[in-house]
Amino acid sequence: MPRLFALIASLLCVVLLAACGGGDDEKDKPDPARYRAEITRISNEFATAGRGFRDSVSAQSSPQQAAAALEGFQTKTNALTDEMDELEPPEKAERPHQDLSAAFREIAKACQPSIDAGKAGDRAKLRTALQALQAQLTGALGNRAKVAAGEIDKALAAK
Repeated sequence: MPRLFALIASLLCVVLLAACGGGDDEKDKPDPARYRAEITRISNEFATAGRGFRDSVSAQSSPQQAAAALEGFQTKTNALTDEMDELEPPEKAERPHQDLSAAFREIAKACQPSIDAGKAGDRAKLRTALQALQAQLTGALGNRAKVAAGEIDKALAAK
């Protein structure tokens, strides 16, 4: 066991030294290709989670089943947003990156009324809440995410 702690301590020191310093400025700049790959992966996983929710709920689903499926989407969206927040975008993409992250957080938050209605077993309230969520996703909130993603693409394409 002491050897394990020593190994962990050694690895931690190496990681801390690598993170803290040295290196030239070029090495410290965010890598646009890596950033693009990561933000694309996150966006694709978000879309997959949305399709997964859509495909897992039907007219025969109970309100509780719908709530559980939507809660899974909400949890995945929050986790993806946390991953996004860990990325270091290139300078030109910083603002739209923050906008996309904020839009994802708002999407996750907007799920809560539907989740609450479903957990309560209130089918009518769930239907109303889901309609409101859909309106947000196809309206202003979804548009915020699309605009931010487009701005990220433009920023990464600019030389």
